[in-house]
Amino acid sequence: MKRLFSYVVLIASFFPLSSALADGGGLGLKVRIATIGDFREHVADRQAVDNRGNWTISRGNGQLAGQINGAKLTGRWNWQDKYYCREGSAGGQEISDCWRVELQSDTLRLRPSIGYGTSLTYRLK
Repeated sequence: MKRLFSYVVLIASFFPLSSALADGGGLGLKVRIATIGDFREHVADRQAVDNRGNWTISRGNGQLAGQINGAKLTGRWNWQDKYYCREGSAGGQEISDCWRVELQSDTLRLRPSIGYGTSLTYRLK
């Protein structure tokens, strides 16, 4: 058993997070995006579209753009600790929230940073 664990650790050391994500998640493994560097590398500047046609783009320069329920989304995003945070507005509604980011292949899932509530799921293009 100890030998098996050693082999697993050795093999895992050859596959850092950036390598696992290089092809959008590799084997379909779900990974947590926990740094601004990983977010910029794998999510920023890509269009995220949900199943209702809403979309957002978190630009590498901190700008946020998109369309939600037919209304133009504008704002800014930043990284706080291990969370993606955004501030902006869409259709007169103010948006200010932080999210835990997960990526599995080209599926982006945002979970509330407070630990409960509705998650958002997008397809990255």
